[in-house]
Amino acid sequence: MESFNPGEIIAHCFHANGYSGNYIGFKTPRVKNAFAKDAVVNVGTDAFHTIGMLWEPDGYTVYIDGKQHGQKVGTGKGEAVSHIPEFVLLTTECKPYRGKRMTAQPDEKLRKTLDEAVAAGDDFVVDFVRVYDVVAE
Repeated sequence: MESFNPGEIIAHCFHANGYSGNYIGFKTPRVKNAFAKDAVVNVGTDAFHTIGMLWEPDGYTVYIDGKQHGQKVGTGKGEAVSHIPEFVLLTTECKPYRGKRMTAQPDEKLRKTLDEAVAAGDDFVVDFVRVYDVVAE
């Protein structure tokens, strides 16, 4: 789940193999631009929201507040599904890093953005995280 504007969730992006020549990237919904109007969901900022992902051998399905968002992805052209154990990583990212793939040192634009976020009381709040194993019947 990624959000660059309060109350908005952009297309769900999947990244594999680092950012080198072997990079694989795809998203759901399947749109060219993660910020496309038909990919962005406006959820508001007045309540917590539940983001879920069902990871199956044949793909990933993403849910926002219990409703599927986009298609199941992972086995289409240029897509892949991981078949090894992974871990959950919750992070924040400052928008100005996007253009340089998070490799540049903070510049004045980034420092200004961070100062504005601090002054506005910007928070990244996670209420809980749960991970379940799918049990075969």
